[in-house]
Amino acid sequence: MRINNNLPALMAKNRLNITNKNTKTSFEKLSSGIRINHAADDAAGLAISESMRAQIRALEQGARNIQDGISSIQTAEGALDSITNVLQRIRELIVQRENDTYTYSDKETINQEITHNLRNIESITNNTQFNGIHLLNGSFTNVAVHTGTETIPISINDMHLDLYYREDFNDQNRFSQWQPAQGSWTVQNGELTQSTQGVGDKTILSEVIQGDNMTITVNGKFITAHPDGNIGIIIKGNDFNNQVFGWYSQYGGLYIGERVNGSYRLITSIVVDPAQLDQNYELTGTVVGNYYTFSVSGVGDIEGYSANTTMLEGYTGLFTAFSEASFDDYEVIPHLTVSDIKTALDKVTGERARLGAYQNRLEYVYKNTSNYSENLTASESRIRDSDMAREMIKISKLSILTEASEAILAQANSQPQRLLELLRN
Repeated sequence: MRINNNLPALMAKNRLNITNKNTKTSFEKLSSGIRINHAADDAAGLAISESMRAQIRALEQGARNIQDGISSIQTAEGALDSITNVLQRIRELIVQRENDTYTYSDKETINQEITHNLRNIESITNNTQFNGIHLLNGSFTNVAVHTGTETIPISINDMHLDLYYREDFNDQNRFSQWQPAQGSWTVQNGELTQSTQGVGDKTILSEVIQGDNMTITVNGKFITAHPDGNIGIIIKGNDFNNQVFGWYSQYGGLYIGERVNGSYRLITSIVVDPAQLDQNYELTGTVVGNYYTFSVSGVGDIEGYSANTTMLEGYTGLFTAFSEASFDDYEVIPHLTVSDIKTALDKVTGERARLGAYQNRLEYVYKNTSNYSENLTASESRIRDSDMAREMIKISKLSILTEASEAILAQANSQPQRLLELLRN
């Protein structure tokens, strides 16, 4: 027997330390639910599982990207559905307008609803956005939806339907799209005389009056002849893109037309005798709300409703702005036909079909991405996560070993005491 070196006690202590270390590791795995808490637990497994985790996180973000892509498509498709409903209503109104059992006033009321519906379509097209990104104005082109494994480009065509002409007026006194014809002519308003080469947009002003209810009277005459010659009255709204015109054509005809936010339409017209040279004509325009009358003394008068509701100023002057034929060069509201609306509907429904195909593709990719992520997560879990039942069995075994080691250590420590008994004897 030895006193200085108690080998049985050292062996028991070492085994107890190992058991305590293993018990600590098992407790960490049980409390965290993770088998690999440190690289030392499984170096190779850690490297593999971290690579899988990177793929899983990319796939999960890709799934969210796909959902955002689907949401943007649904937003665009919902807007196009609204446009479809508006176009159907316009088509219904056009069919109603063509019925001759309605009075002119009734048809003007129908035209007003058509005008507002067209504005609604324009507003939807210009303002539909997803996360601040315009969807229907042609700028949504080759937008990438990254799924985590591939990139899917999405494009939405420009959905401006061009149902009526809209011009950008950089100069308030010039209609830049209208080309001058050959020849020149001159009109006079009191002491003011103006000569115009071809089709111009020059206005001879005397004064300006304001008010919601206005009567404007001006005297003028043609000094020289021209087939595009007109004399008339301008009633202006908030800006030069909102005006109502009443004019008498040198080659015959009284007209009321309007410009609404830059969009032109001819409200109404009648055939009258052509104007004579050097003859004074008194032109009178009357405004009550959005109801207009225009008359030329000794020639005739016309009346009609305008889509403008904010006419504020009347120019008591003459304008030599354009030929009536210029209106025929544009798709103006009163001349829309069922065929025009059918063409627009075909464009909208065709785009909706494309968006539906995009959405179906993204939904299939979303399902595949989710399935991919699920299976990869299961694989990563088998490497990284703890088997709780197995660890519980292990902790029970380690608990018994700990108690056994402690008991053995106690007995080993008691052996030197027996040597004292031998010395006493």
